[in-house]
Amino acid sequence: LTVWCKLPEPVMYPAPKGVSCWRDPFCVQRPAAAGGSGDEWVVGLASGVKGVGGAVLRFKSKHFTHGWQFDGFLAAGDNQTLGLRGNDWKCPILSRLPRIAA
Repeated sequence: LTVWCKLPEPVMYPAPKGVSCWRDPFCVQRPAAAGGSGDEWVVGLASGVKGVGGAVLRFKSKHFTHGWQFDGFLAAGDNQTLGLRGNDWKCPILSRLPRIAA
């Protein structure tokens, strides 16, 4: 990225209630072959749920620069059940992995 223009307003707000933070967006355009409409953007945001544990929030939009709507949790962890500490997760990068023969 060598040229960019900061928009006057945030493209996503507010964070859902109970969320400790949101950071490290990972954006993808969801193709029709994956169940999307072909013109839908999806972003995963690293986050956490206060008093519970790390989470990845999912937002979607038809337009990359506006219209983002919270679409639920892509993943969430329970620190007590998993024996973990910390309030949030970092860098939710999604990638397709090859199948491994059993």
